[in-house]
Amino acid sequence: KMLLSAAEQEKREVETRHRSVKLLEQCIMIAKRIEADDLVEECAVVMWNISRELMSDQNRFRVHKPLQKCLELLEEMQSNRLIPLRVQLHFEVAHCEVASDLLTKGCGEFERANTLDYTVTEAELPDTVRPLLSEDVGPLGRDPAHYLRRFDEASEEHLNLLHWKTNLYEEPSEVADQVMLVLDQVTKVKGVKNEKGEVMPLS
Repeated sequence: KMLLSAAEQEKREVETRHRSVKLLEQCIMIAKRIEADDLVEECAVVMWNISRELMSDQNRFRVHKPLQKCLELLEEMQSNRLIPLRVQLHFEVAHCEVASDLLTKGCGEFERANTLDYTVTEAELPDTVRPLLSEDVGPLGRDPAHYLRRFDEASEEHLNLLHWKTNLYEEPSEVADQVMLVLDQVTKVKGVKNEKGEVMPLS
C-alpha cells in the first residue's frame, strides 16, 4: 500500500510532532543544565511552533508536560525576550490543566498570564490594527487596551467560568453567567454512538 489515507496521514503527522516535542523537551533541559540560556529560548520557540497543531481537545494531553517544563525553565531564568511566549504558554498550560479537570491549577495559570507585562506599544501593532485606533468613534476614541494586551479579555472570561465551576456554595445570578455554564456543560456532552461507532447528533 503506497498511499496513506487522510486519517493515516493525520495520525502520522501527530505522532511525528509528538516525538519532536518530546525530543525538544530533552534538548531544553540539557540546554538549561549547561546554562545555555539562548539555546533554551530557541528550543522554547521551536517547541511552541511544533506543538501548535497539537493544541486541540484530542491531542492536548500529548504536549501538556513538555509545555509545562518549557514554561518552568523560562520562568526560572526570567526570560524577558520571550515574555509574549511565556504568556501564551501560561494560557495553553491552563487549557491543559482544565482539560485534565485540574481547575484550580488552570486558574493559577490564567492569573500568572495576566500578571506578566506583555503590553505592546502602538508602534508594534500590525498595520491592519493601527488605523483602527485612530478612527473617530467618540470623544474618547477607541480603547487601545484590547489591542495592546490581547490575551486579557480571554483570560478574564476563562477565570470567570472557572470561578463558578469551582464555587460549590453559590450559583450565578447574572443571566450571562448562567448561560455560560450551560454552554460549557453542553460542549462536554457527547452524543450516543450508532452501530458503526459514529457519534450521533445530540438533537
